[in-house]
Amino acid sequence: MKRVVFVLALLLVSCAHVSSRPMTPATMNLGFEDGDALPTGWNTGALGGFDVSADTAVMRGGRRSVRIISTTKGRYGSLLRTVDAGPLVGKRVRLHGWVRTKGVTGWAVVFLRVDGGESAYVMSDGPLGTTSEWKEIVADAAIAPGRELTLGVALGGEGTAWFDDLSLEVIEPKAAVNVHLAGRVLDSTGAGVAGAEVALISPSGLVSQHVRSAADGAFDFATVAGKWGVSANAPGRVELVGTFIEPREYLQSTQLTLTLAAKDGVTVKGEVAGAIPEGACLRVAAYSKLEGDVWAVPLGKDGKFATTLPRAEQFGIAAISGLSGRGKALREGDVATAALDLIVERAPPPSVVSWISSNATSLSTVDPNVALENPAALRKLVGTARVVGLGEATHGTREFLQLKHRIFRALIGEGFTFFALEIGQTDARAINAYVLHGTGTARTALGAAEMWVWENEEVLELIEWMRAWNADASHQAKVQFVGFDMQNPRSSLRAVREYLVRVAPDEAPKWLAPLEVLGHDAGMAGFVALSKEQQAETVAAVGTLLERFDASRRAWETASSANDFLVARQDARTLQQAATQYAVGAINADGSAKRDEAMAENIKWLHDNLPSGARMVVSAHNLHIADVKSRMGKTLRASLGAAWLSVGLELGDGDFQALRMRDDGARANIEAIRFAPPPEALANAALLRGGPGVFALDLRALPSSGEVAAYFRSPQLVREAGYGVHPDAPLVTPQVLAERFDALLFVAHTTRSRQLPVDFTRLP
Repeated sequence: MKRVVFVLALLLVSCAHVSSRPMTPATMNLGFEDGDALPTGWNTGALGGFDVSADTAVMRGGRRSVRIISTTKGRYGSLLRTVDAGPLVGKRVRLHGWVRTKGVTGWAVVFLRVDGGESAYVMSDGPLGTTSEWKEIVADAAIAPGRELTLGVALGGEGTAWFDDLSLEVIEPKAAVNVHLAGRVLDSTGAGVAGAEVALISPSGLVSQHVRSAADGAFDFATVAGKWGVSANAPGRVELVGTFIEPREYLQSTQLTLTLAAKDGVTVKGEVAGAIPEGACLRVAAYSKLEGDVWAVPLGKDGKFATTLPRAEQFGIAAISGLSGRGKALREGDVATAALDLIVERAPPPSVVSWISSNATSLSTVDPNVALENPAALRKLVGTARVVGLGEATHGTREFLQLKHRIFRALIGEGFTFFALEIGQTDARAINAYVLHGTGTARTALGAAEMWVWENEEVLELIEWMRAWNADASHQAKVQFVGFDMQNPRSSLRAVREYLVRVAPDEAPKWLAPLEVLGHDAGMAGFVALSKEQQAETVAAVGTLLERFDASRRAWETASSANDFLVARQDARTLQQAATQYAVGAINADGSAKRDEAMAENIKWLHDNLPSGARMVVSAHNLHIADVKSRMGKTLRASLGAAWLSVGLELGDGDFQALRMRDDGARANIEAIRFAPPPEALANAALLRGGPGVFALDLRALPSSGEVAAYFRSPQLVREAGYGVHPDAPLVTPQVLAERFDALLFVAHTTRSRQLPVDFTRLP
């Protein structure tokens, strides 16, 4: 008899719209034992396309399992079922499953999804690029408010996966248990070390508390039971090497001993300019595969610090208290000297708030259906720019997207008929086909782009409005929707394949074969799983293909058209951009710089191929449009000059939507995250106090000198978040606003984007 664990007490009673009888292990059919072609109560995912069926030949236990086989008809396959999520809100639900794989090039996972209300999507880690025997995989989610909890299994990429023996449990929130983590810091002789900086490290690697050790080396942290790391270092005593205890579970008060060695360390040192506040402290983390190698290092009144830590090639540095910002230190021999971008927190002078009040142009509302009351001010702000970059401090703010929509409408009469979004350049064509001709549906085209951050009501409303504008025969100027990102090589490869088969059918297979790795569902993860040699071969193969494009231009233009060739070559170029980024690592600093470089190149390509007189609005994160090193805006300033205008978009307070990363680094929920009213030290507070609820501010009108000029032309703390945020992340960065942007847009109070149902497999 197959064992099925089912610890879901709240669902053992009737579940309203789901069932009129109690839910039990048998009625949930978590072992897939009941049913014919599919297990009873389970359904295949609507967006799939793979072969999903019961299997009576391969199973872990009992009589049946579920098998998913990749096909050419789809992108992934899933099997799922739904229960009422209401009784589970605020609790943690854990789905266990067993998977066996054969030739899987992507992922094989169990997943949890909450639909309606505050949606959440969580997938387990699963086999990647493997053939494996039965392995247990787990998806673990805190349930946000919603109507339905969907659970299931899924396969992406090529190959076959079998799933069996699911179990589901609810973990009730536990009352916090207060504990003390205390002990002593000793040197190598066993003597206590006075004045050591001892830090309590959270599972996410942040410094939760830090204290100085007493004369005998004693320390004491009052905290709650859970997983903690502890570290110690001796600031100023460079002969003692810091140490740490990796994070572990502490369920009761525990005595600890941390011993500082006397050799084999790296002295990390640096200096911060300015008046250093009392208690200012830095977080210094070694770049390594270990957990918990994080230390708290205090700054002296002179802004200097020096401590010796275990050997590493580089160290990341961030402010803990009294300052904000970050930096890094690279090891040279036995010393790592820090390069820091830190600023002292301080309130703006009254003159700054006064200047904002005098120079802000009120926009009254973000509602795109309300015409601008002062269009002349917008025309003056834009001037002769042909490409206007509209940023956003977060991707998940409803009002930001609405305001961009409103401004785009207002600028159509000025020749701005192209709206470019931070979305795949090839993917955007399906959206544009709908916008221009009504081909397909807006929702389908938006979903096919595989970027969940744009699958919201606000972007969909913009697309639908663009279609309605074009459908109106009285509008001679038609609008178009384009993209400039390059992170979805699957769509680029499909487009290149279609073109090559059209213009060179006999030779196409030879050129395409080395590139197929860029077409499977694992995306970057699949590419990273290749050897460095295979990665280099793939990048070289795309380069060879581009050379073939250039050599064959005349013949291929004849076989298609000049425009078709131009677009197809650009598709091949975006394929090369993606491969190059993947090869250096898409989520590290080098990969991020490669992406910005590519997006700038693609915007320049769009600019160069705009119809005569046409102008373009570019929508991207503030970080991308900023005129700073390694960012898209810096490159566009160099290549477009006065034709480029960068406009940052800031906020006062309110909600935004993002992936909230869990402490253990596992997959995250899409959640509403709140910015509280900004502290006085933030530039957001000055903007909130100085201007109306929605306004524009031309930073090119700043005075040439004085307090106001110094404020905007020196680093200030500004709120900013990406598509995902880490627990306890400060979400502020030092920014020189007048260097980053030509102008600012500001919204005082915000709400989260209104998410549409999405394909959960697109989450990172």
